Amino acid sequence: MNLPIPEDLAYHPGADQDAEEAEEWYENRSERAADEFEVALREAECAILRDPYAYLSFTKDTRRYKVSRFPFWVIYAILPDVIFVLAVAHEKREGGYWLERLENEE
Repeated sequence: MNLPIPEDLAYHPGADQDAEEAEEWYENRSERAADEFEVALREAECAILRDPYAYLSFTKDTRRYKVSRFPFWVIYAILPDVIFVLAVAHEKREGGYWLERLENEE
């Protein structure tokens, strides 16, 4: 069975803020680290767009992708027309803080 794969990826404003805060944190320590984080996040986006069903099934019909070389997960939902990023979550952060973002989209 071939599942439909959306061609677009969009960020919830909260997920966008998650990513910006993480990049700022790295930038305050090292411009190189911030650049590498940005590249790793773009690589995650490309991988998710290529095959969104390949990554770990998570909670509430979401999936998660581990950002390489950094302690972050991209948490996303596969909607009919778009892959919707709900969070760029640090692996040590209390889980589930982003669940209301999903509920607001349903």
